[in-house]
Amino acid sequence: MKRLLTFFFFICTATISVVANNGVNGYVIDLTCTVIDPRPTPVTRAPQAMPIVSVEGNTLFLNNSFFQDIVVQIQDNQGDIVYCVNVPYGINSIAIPTSLSDGEYQLFLKTSTQIYEGTLIL
Repeated sequence: MKRLLTFFFFICTATISVVANNGVNGYVIDLTCTVIDPRPTPVTRAPQAMPIVSVEGNTLFLNNSFFQDIVVQIQDNQGDIVYCVNVPYGINSIAIPTSLSDGEYQLFLKTSTQIYEGTLIL
């Protein structure tokens, strides 16, 4: 019985790992969130999950994380915006211009109420 339970535990763990990483390409960008809507919002019973954003080559994958239109901005080390695009709801990936040289950039994903920020390495 103990072996059977151990077997099912490993099967469940493997299944959860595969489902959790479904659709994630490249490396995942760690994001922080800032709320920009000053109106008080009602307390919900469940915390909101952070969106999953990943990058592979010059493609940024949004993995169905957003439920509204967003603005994607990329800033260089000097704080200059080197790329900005409006991404309509339902778009799962965008191409980052190849004119951006390899290096470290700040990635901003802006919704009407929140700003998600992370470090983008090309």
